[in-house]
Amino acid sequence: MNRPKYRCIICGYKITPMEKQEWLAEFRTIYSCPEKTLVSGVGQRRQHSGNEWTVPSDPFVRWDDPHYRAKDGIAVPVMRQDPLNGRHGFVLHDSCWTIMQKAFEPDSVPLERLVEVCRSLPLLQSLDAVCWGHDYGGLWAHFFEDVCTWEDIMGRVAVHGARDWLEYALADPCKIPEISELLQETAQPPKRELTIKRKDCFGVLPWEVLELIAIYLSTRDAVRLQRASKSFLPLSTSQYFWASRFKPGGEYDFMFEMWNVKESRDWRMLCQKVKCTISPGIMNRKRIWTLIQKAAEIFHLKLSRDLDGNQGLPPHKLLCREVSGNIRQRRSETFDDEGCCVLQKQSTHIPSDLYGVAFSVIPGERADYLTGIRLLSRSNGDICLGYLSERREEFYAIDRIRGLIVAVGSRGIRGIQVVGSNGCASKWFGSPKGAPITKRLWGSKCLAALEIGLDGYKVVSLAVAQSAEPKTEEPPSLRDTAMWSAGIPDQSLFLNEASHTGALPRPTKYQPLFWVHFGGPKGALLSSLVQISAVYWLKTLMGFAFRYETDDGPGDGQWLQQCSGGFRRLVSNFSIDGPGGEFIEKVEIGGEQYENPSRGLHPKSFFKVTTNRGRSKCFACFYGWRPNTKKSKPLGIAPGTTITGFYGVQVFGHELTSLGVISEIVD
Repeated sequence: MNRPKYRCIICGYKITPMEKQEWLAEFRTIYSCPEKTLVSGVGQRRQHSGNEWTVPSDPFVRWDDPHYRAKDGIAVPVMRQDPLNGRHGFVLHDSCWTIMQKAFEPDSVPLERLVEVCRSLPLLQSLDAVCWGHDYGGLWAHFFEDVCTWEDIMGRVAVHGARDWLEYALADPCKIPEISELLQETAQPPKRELTIKRKDCFGVLPWEVLELIAIYLSTRDAVRLQRASKSFLPLSTSQYFWASRFKPGGEYDFMFEMWNVKESRDWRMLCQKVKCTISPGIMNRKRIWTLIQKAAEIFHLKLSRDLDGNQGLPPHKLLCREVSGNIRQRRSETFDDEGCCVLQKQSTHIPSDLYGVAFSVIPGERADYLTGIRLLSRSNGDICLGYLSERREEFYAIDRIRGLIVAVGSRGIRGIQVVGSNGCASKWFGSPKGAPITKRLWGSKCLAALEIGLDGYKVVSLAVAQSAEPKTEEPPSLRDTAMWSAGIPDQSLFLNEASHTGALPRPTKYQPLFWVHFGGPKGALLSSLVQISAVYWLKTLMGFAFRYETDDGPGDGQWLQQCSGGFRRLVSNFSIDGPGGEFIEKVEIGGEQYENPSRGLHPKSFFKVTTNRGRSKCFACFYGWRPNTKKSKPLGIAPGTTITGFYGVQVFGHELTSLGVISEIVD
């Protein structure tokens, strides 16, 4: 049985014994037990270590202390392992823990928040590591082309194999001999500093005041200020200014050995040497420090305790709708590979004297996420839900909320618009970039209640309730209820839902509809279309690609699938003379069909595309299968319209499960 080589939750590298790199084998556990959250002492991972992660319980004890015996240690189940007596935790290198302690000085590391956040992160089976949504400073190489923009792509990563980078990431970030060398080389301060006659508006201020102003600027901004005002030219030789670059919050604050250096030295030269260094230890220190700084803002978020997290939406006489990320079932204390989990829920009635709403949004490397919502009431004070951040909060004045337009990724809510009683939507709070968008939480009446689902630091689901609407014969349109990958289709586009074939997206699951408007607005691109291609991977139909005539000849165009690169394994092409007036007139489906449409498209089914010239092409759902094309039925479109787009459902790694036709009135 292979023993998992779990990776450090901070730096992303394995905790394993390695020759000449002893620090990689020394680790601590951050763990929770029924009473509290603790950090262990320093343990050592060895070649013959089993599945147990044994550490000293005292955080001030190391495995190699003379008085410590291994049998005195405690076994802490970590990462994917099941809890033991309510105890479970996560692992990190002792060196990474030391750097984290320095990053949080003068405060202590918030252990409870650290564990809570780690419990909210997917645990990648392929790498035995927690996935923060970043690439650990370049340690992991992304396969961006294999997934769509909303998917949790970190489930498919590989450790970077470049030799120079491995040396860089292997270096101990705490024991760095080059730091002593740099201090020796810059021990002598320069003999004099530059002075200049100052004649601009800043010249009336004492030089000490100008230095105080400059230390709050980045070096780049300080250089720009020098160009704008000659009064700041002496900054080039100001040792006070260059020394500030190494203080907490400065550009080189990861060199924390310099924080308390009081003797005079050439700080400017030290900055230049650190900037140009090729020391693996310093480079790895900077990488890890940057990762900790990114996570620190998450740890500082505080959960509002105003509401009972178990009360749920009020059920009586209310119609409820919900939007969520890819909610995964937790396996003991973690969950695998992608998506998000719900740790708790909070809900509230929307006050009748509402006068505004505020949203807290935290920025991420690849996406922003909504962390909390604050409802402002004139008489009852503020109603707070989720994790609030004063630094990242934006306010919007509104007295009635008719609905919410939501951008939702697989890991949570990424952006939100508020719709007032007049039907007008606010600006985006957060960002919809690259995320499916839905109007599912927008109804005909104003909202009466709101519920949010939370993991350890962000909102992963939103539900609303409004007065129950009278039942209508027509079901709600996909345009209003589905999650749309490239923005919600315009009202001028006919979705022809009655002829949609295959599995429709289920509102209880995270199943975005992806769509392509290959004909362009009012068919503007039809005259340039020269080729349609069915795209296959492992001989399974994944989607369609479209090529257009350009000034330089045929070029790649649009795609009806989640990605544009990794799945281009097999293709079946059909040429169209768009410049000569040829266009798609009819789309049919044939072959075998499942009795239950929710199962998707049958492998022995096919799509038949026919143009206005009577030319046709069959695209089998399984590459190489030759269907009987005599039995097929058309996917009907609205009278007087022309086919200009497709839409469908596809789950990563699976076949196209549905297809619908978009049409519109073409000039």
